[in-house]
Amino acid sequence: MTVLTDFVQTRICEMDDIALVGFTGEGLEQENALFDQLNARSNEVANKKNDYEYMVIEGNPPTLVVAVEVAENGAVPEGMVSYTIPQGSYVVFSFESRFIGDFWAHVCTPENQAAYKIDLSKPRFEIFTKELQAQKRIEWYIPVR
Repeated sequence: MTVLTDFVQTRICEMDDIALVGFTGEGLEQENALFDQLNARSNEVANKKNDYEYMVIEGNPPTLVVAVEVAENGAVPEGMVSYTIPQGSYVVFSFESRFIGDFWAHVCTPENQAAYKIDLSKPRFEIFTKELQAQKRIEWYIPVR
């Protein structure tokens, strides 16, 4: 039987607020469409801080935000939204992308929520960087209590 510690590395990190601009949707099935919209229009976003893309999940049923990081909240292009990931402590789960299904099957169990002090009432997110994608790795940031 596979357990979470068989394929993930974890660390705790303190994050400041992260200002984002992008698109929002209801439900995880909209992920690809939202990334397509972001890729088509990210050049319209002023004050982009870097080339990273974020996927934020919050609520139940889940709301999805796909966005880029901005240096400060400013003008938001038509049809887009501004969103702020709140500052706080996050457990960062780092693993090879081939384990994504195993990760989601294990991380939300009551045992792992307790072991890692996961707080699913707050937004959780993934950052997509060229470095991580080249290494075929994923890092999920999940808030802790």
